[in-house]
Amino acid sequence: MNLLRLIQDDDGVLYTFDGRLITEFTAKGKLKTIRVQNPASLDSIVKDIEKYCSSIPKYANAVLVSDFNPDTQFVKDEKAFSCYAIQFYGAFGFDYSKKRPK
Repeated sequence: MNLLRLIQDDDGVLYTFDGRLITEFTAKGKLKTIRVQNPASLDSIVKDIEKYCSSIPKYANAVLVSDFNPDTQFVKDEKAFSCYAIQFYGAFGFDYSKKRPK
């Protein structure tokens, strides 16, 4: 599945990864926590999301992955892992005239 990667500013406003403002969206499914073997980039997590989630909610076309937090790292069986929170969204309104502030 090809999901749109979202980012969120400090005020909770959602943007596409390239900076377009999301004006209309609904959360789909529950907030989930996933465990990812290090090293992993957020891009690779979104690309391989089906590997980490048993199911993707119906009508979800976008996903928000939490920022990396070193406090969530742990070692199991001599392999390093990190935990990320993910939320799926149905995003259907974009404002192409407004970009995310730098």
